[in-house]
Amino acid sequence: MQKQITKFAGAAGSLMLVAGLLSAAVAAPKMAGKPLTKTTTHKTVTTAKTSQVTGKVISVKGDWLTIKPTLTRLGATKKIMVPASAKITMGSKAIKLSRVKPGHKVTVMMSGSKVTRVNAA
Repeated sequence: MQKQITKFAGAAGSLMLVAGLLSAAVAAPKMAGKPLTKTTTHKTVTTAKTSQVTGKVISVKGDWLTIKPTLTRLGATKKIMVPASAKITMGSKAIKLSRVKPGHKVTVMMSGSKVTRVNAA
C-alpha cells in the first residue's frame, strides 16, 4: 500500500511539473520582450532644493544684486537676478530692490536657482 501511495505521489508531482512547463511554454511567446518584473507608475513630486547666501551688497543694478558672500568658499562675488515675484524686506517692512544699497547686509533665499526672498539689514 505504501508503494502505491509513493508511486501515486511521484506521478502526481511529475504531472504538476509537466503542467507547469507547458504553461510556461505557452506564456513565453506572449511575454517576449517584456520585463519579468512588475512595473508600477507612481506620481512623483519633485521639490526644489532650498538654499541661502548671506553677504554684503556690492551693487544693485535693475533686477541684479551683486554681493560678497560671508563664506569665502562661495567665491569673491556673486551676481544674482532677483525676480519681481521675490519678497524683499528690510527689517520687517516690505521694500523695493532699489532701496537696497551697497554696504547693506543681505540674506538671499532661493528655491532651486530662483530667488524667493531677500532680507536686507
